Amino acid sequence: MDLRGKRVALVGTGASAMQAGPSIAEEVGRLLVFQRTPHWAMHNPNYHKAVSAGNLWCLRHIPYFAQWLRFQLFWAGSDGFHASLQMDPNWPMPEISLNEANHKMRELITEHVRKELDGDEELLARVIPGYPPYGKRMLRDNYWYRMLKRPNVELVTGGIARVTEDAIVMADGTVHPVDVIILATGFQASKMLFPMRIKGRGGRSIRDAWGDDDPRAHLGITVPGFPNLFLTYGPNTNLAHGGSIIFHLECQVRYITQALREMIEQDYATLEVRQEVHDSYNRLVDETCRNMVWAHPGVTSWYKNRHNRVTVTSPWRLLDYWRLTQHFVPEEFRAARRGEAPMIPGQEARAVSSIEQLTVS
Repeated sequence: MDLRGKRVALVGTGASAMQAGPSIAEEVGRLLVFQRTPHWAMHNPNYHKAVSAGNLWCLRHIPYFAQWLRFQLFWAGSDGFHASLQMDPNWPMPEISLNEANHKMRELITEHVRKELDGDEELLARVIPGYPPYGKRMLRDNYWYRMLKRPNVELVTGGIARVTEDAIVMADGTVHPVDVIILATGFQASKMLFPMRIKGRGGRSIRDAWGDDDPRAHLGITVPGFPNLFLTYGPNTNLAHGGSIIFHLECQVRYITQALREMIEQDYATLEVRQEVHDSYNRLVDETCRNMVWAHPGVTSWYKNRHNRVTVTSPWRLLDYWRLTQHFVPEEFRAARRGEAPMIPGQEARAVSSIEQLTVS
């Protein structure tokens, strides 16, 4: 669509908006940004920097350079600051930060935003979140704050009541005439596997098991009552603290292929995770998530359901999840050959053998 000279409404201030807004601000006649809640957006000096010729040469010609670079990125952007996302019960400012390191992050980002806004304290107060950094998805400043200072851009922070044929009407009655509305309002995340209809034993559907917003799975991969169902990007496997979903997918696919190999080599017709294994793992997930930033009472996000349970994000370091999924454990499953009743491989199953790997430092 040609947006030149048009009055454009951008509804939302999350990841999609921060990519869309700065890319169109120069060409539109007027840009109204409708913000429900502000987001944290971190400055990264390398964000718009081209990959150097030397770096490309190293990637092509030096053995293991790519693996080393990947580790460096993962450590700097995930595991290395994982501890800063955990609540310190003795921290004196729990409403706005979690601990000393998290508070320093808050101050660092706030100072960057203040510089980008040329010291506009009124606007700064409207765009700095009241919750701790990383409470919602940490964004990258794509020249977003500079965009807000443009003369043709206005930040609107009231609630939207309705949309008419040619305007957005606010809860206080204010009318904003617009030509185009961009809905940067996210997507359904908690209602996992929707709109697929998946039925397990006895015709029970995945919606019967999970409802609309309470998905659970062992390692985010397998669900009791649903034999031979293996998930990627399942419950509690989204990464909200950096890292890479691609890395998690690699862990999941390795685990799933090991399960399929087990089925082929043992001539199993079905594999189904044991209920007690699934439940023990999810209790551990819930206990760990309760101490993480995403469960902060001041944060409302698509990471958690209406009962404040974190259902989407992973509480583990990348190394933890790699260990958890490194080896498929047959004893955690019930297996059956064609025409036979399900049995536990080895008949000497421990409660949750894979979780014990988390105790390895």
